[in-house]
Amino acid sequence: MTVRPSNDRVIEWLVDGDPAIRWQVLRDLAGTTELAFERERGKISRQGWGGRLLAEQDPKGAWAAGKAPDSGVYTPKWTSTTYTMLSLRDFGLPPTTPPAQKACKLLLEHGLQPDGGINYGTWAKWTRRSETCVTGMILSLCRISSTTTRDLTRWLVTSWSNRCPTADGTVDA
Repeated sequence: MTVRPSNDRVIEWLVDGDPAIRWQVLRDLAGTTELAFERERGKISRQGWGGRLLAEQDPKGAWAAGKAPDSGVYTPKWTSTTYTMLSLRDFGLPPTTPPAQKACKLLLEHGLQPDGGINYGTWAKWTRRSETCVTGMILSLCRISSTTTRDLTRWLVTSWSNRCPTADGTVDA
């Protein structure tokens, strides 16, 4: 027979952790007010994992800038601007946080392709074509109210719907 800790002890243990965990516990498990969990969420940019990652952002808004030919925008994986922003998004960093907006501006400037979507790297420079998955990922990171994100959303929906099979099983590409 296994003995499980009470929910209260688990919640206490989680609340003692990083702000990236704490605000979600307060929101989803502890039944606190929106004001209380949003106050905790606001600490992500200054404390814990989020604060440490943001402290590594360079003045232009990038991470890993000198470590890849694309200035650290998409590579190296897991430490680039794209993947650092994915972690920060998952921690709960609001997209309106100034460092997040700076990074999003950089991601859009470096990846926007003539067809209206986003892509990075040598292949993107050579073909000047966007990639649906990368566009969706960047859109999820930069979900701020702007013309650019509205245009990206429109491109993504159009692009994806053009790749879906029709009733007779053919794909319009």
